[in-house]
Amino acid sequence: MGPEAPTNYSFGGGSHGTVLHPVMLVVMIVALLMMLFAPRKYLPVPFLLVVFLGSVGQEIYLGGFHFYVTRILIMAAMMRMVVSKFIIPGPLLAGGMNLVDKLFVAWAFFRCLANVLLNNGVMGAVTYQTSYLIDAIGGYLLMRFAIRDEEDIIRVVKVFAALTCIFAATMLDEKFHNQNIFGYLGILPVTPYTREGAIRATAAFAHPILAGV
Repeated sequence: MGPEAPTNYSFGGGSHGTVLHPVMLVVMIVALLMMLFAPRKYLPVPFLLVVFLGSVGQEIYLGGFHFYVTRILIMAAMMRMVVSKFIIPGPLLAGGMNLVDKLFVAWAFFRCLANVLLNNGVMGAVTYQTSYLIDAIGGYLLMRFAIRDEEDIIRVVKVFAALTCIFAATMLDEKFHNQNIFGYLGILPVTPYTREGAIRATAAFAHPILAGV
């Protein structure tokens, strides 16, 4: 970037090696199998559980590319969607590609394009934003592919309700026992953040603010 460009925009960073706890490796493999072979309506269940319960920072580093657990699951779901397109009759998405879908895809594309241009089109920025596109559009299409009717919506709501209960229990434990059990997965600190003597529970989120604290 030129001298007149803002300095608060950057890309790159992150781990320079694989960071994947054995527990998360097993969980990821189980989730992958479920997402590839379980009935379509159950796709969001393993995906949401893994994404929200410990996937933060867990990754396989290969050839300079970061394959985060969430990204690996999204790529598996995209493979299933491609296969489904050819073997299952009817539209891939419920009701076909609608205006909201097109607007979301357009937003994601132009967001990434703006970032690449901001960084003068260097390869690092292209790689980073391509990864973002996979995460954003792939994750969006995964949920659109899996959720087709009211029953599917209720199922996803139940998953979020279960996640809320899990977070409530673990954050209370964090508050009263001064330990974050998700920290034992190797990414988050086991000892919670504090501010002015008060514990800011994090649970499986990357920061207390993301956990609403």
